[in-house]
Amino acid sequence: MATSHADQNLWQAEQGYVSAQKKERPELFVSAPKGTFDLHDRIGITSHPPTLPKGYIKYSPLDFIVEEITLDGIAVTVDGTHGEHTEPDGAGTVYADMTKVGISTLDAAQRMADALHCPLQKIGYSGIKDALAMTGQRISVRGSDLEAVRGLSVPGVVLSHFMESKGVLAPGQLRGNRFTLTIRTENPLDTAFDAALGAVASRGVMNYYGPQRFGTPRFLAHVFGAHILRGDYAAAVYAYLTLPSPFELPFYANRRAAAAEHFGDWKKMHEMMLELPYAFRQERVMLEALMQSNGSHVKAISSLEQQAKMWVQAYTSYLINLTLSEAESNDAPLPDMIPLPLSESPEPPAMYRELLARHGIANHLAALKALPFLTFGRNQQLPSRIRPTVHGHKVVPDGVILSFDLPKGAYATTVLMYLFETVTGMPLPEWIRTTDYDAKRELGTGDLTTIKETLKEALTTSMLNKTEQEE
Repeated sequence: MATSHADQNLWQAEQGYVSAQKKERPELFVSAPKGTFDLHDRIGITSHPPTLPKGYIKYSPLDFIVEEITLDGIAVTVDGTHGEHTEPDGAGTVYADMTKVGISTLDAAQRMADALHCPLQKIGYSGIKDALAMTGQRISVRGSDLEAVRGLSVPGVVLSHFMESKGVLAPGQLRGNRFTLTIRTENPLDTAFDAALGAVASRGVMNYYGPQRFGTPRFLAHVFGAHILRGDYAAAVYAYLTLPSPFELPFYANRRAAAAEHFGDWKKMHEMMLELPYAFRQERVMLEALMQSNGSHVKAISSLEQQAKMWVQAYTSYLINLTLSEAESNDAPLPDMIPLPLSESPEPPAMYRELLARHGIANHLAALKALPFLTFGRNQQLPSRIRPTVHGHKVVPDGVILSFDLPKGAYATTVLMYLFETVTGMPLPEWIRTTDYDAKRELGTGDLTTIKETLKEALTTSMLNKTEQEE
């Protein structure tokens, strides 16, 4: 199988170096203390809820189970216990259900493309699922035969329910997602939680974009996107390669700061990041493009096409978060549906113009002419509020397990911020309890025993990676 920048071997290759550095400078692997709402403020959620119980999320991928709900209403469960999909109506495309752990949908697609020796564009999916989670979703593979896809062996991925049909999956072709979450609380929960959950289910919550939209562990994707929309491609490249973040471990932030001193010497920067081939795998792709193109910032951004799309989307998400926050803080009414900030129309909606001007974005369409793969739709809208469909919850000694559905484009972390003062990342709070729960079995919706055993190595690696990189 060809090696890709997403290959798990890259992670294994850097562990000896990281372990040695951790022994020598342990203080570089401890996050600086952060305020309760520092992360929310960074991503534009400035309307803070009243005092809520503290709840730690994403201790383990098994604490955050995401199962895609297809357009025909089928939940693609991680343990394979779901109904049948629509009958095949042609050929040319192989469809399969994918359960993954420890990697994003983008990395999983890249691994499959490498194994099949096909372009990444041949791998289709409807939504991008978290890395620090156990997730289930449908994927499509165009131009490969069923047996080749059935025979794939990809780290961190299990494929099942294969069939041949026609068409391809594209982003947005899903009804929503089902979340089964274990939240580990500082103190035992009481009946007040039942009341809070009932209020969220009945009234809904503001449709904020959650932290994962902004690129873990730095949460700077909207900054890169804003530079692109200004047409300042050099600033986007500089920020992506070198801008440190208080949300990443000092060890990695320091490496970026050191590389910044050599900005423009792409070979030197590449050498400095080569010791961490997994942590800086995407940065190295960009640096290789810079070396090959004699420093073309446009070609550097184009080398990370999927990531660049996410950066621009993150900026629009930032504008929406700021707008919703202002409305919530002032108790101002909003229509049920609000427009997206940017589209193929040159004139943005009035509600965003002041923010765009403040951010120095005057003509986003002109800024994107050099990057034709970055496109917008027309007259797109999204709900200003979302209402989860709650399937159930169970209080356990460590906290609570709950399950709910959300429509596409909505985030579980948005719902959780109305129920808990959420805590995540490293170091672990001293009050956290770490019992290994089978959340689906606790709620009577399935059983994770088999899939946990199948993905045992990936689960272990994911926990180690969380410890080392806060991802």
